[in-house]
Amino acid sequence: PLASAPFTALAWFVLHDLSFYCYHRTLHEVPWLYASVHKPHHKFTAPFAWTSHAVHPAEMALQAAGAMAGPLLWVRLYGLPVRAWWCWLALVQAQGVMDHSGYDLPAPLDCFGMLPGFGGTRFHDDHHRYFTGNYAAALSLIDDLMGT
Repeated sequence: PLASAPFTALAWFVLHDLSFYCYHRTLHEVPWLYASVHKPHHKFTAPFAWTSHAVHPAEMALQAAGAMAGPLLWVRLYGLPVRAWWCWLALVQAQGVMDHSGYDLPAPLDCFGMLPGFGGTRFHDDHHRYFTGNYAAALSLIDDLMGT
């Protein structure tokens, strides 16, 4: 049903960001995971677009599982078009590239950073600069609620 598409997209976005927060924080707080899996991504202290995908294969598999499993299960259970998932996935990828762009874009160009509860590019740049906190992909609200 088309009427539920906006709710579905929002639900996917929040659930994905919450799962991303959990696994990303785990990668930072478990020393052997950070050293062997996540640290290569952080060799870039000043991110640029390609660094959003400069990750260990195990981390890419975790990201893919998080981005695919929930929404595809939702598509299967509720009969929503797979096209909706493709559109959502494109937005998530665009957000990841924007967060690693190296540019602190002004509103309305930073379409995520101008919304309440969203971190934007500077939020993620600070994560790469200090290596702690700001674990969510987009929703700084999650980090605020979790005290990170």
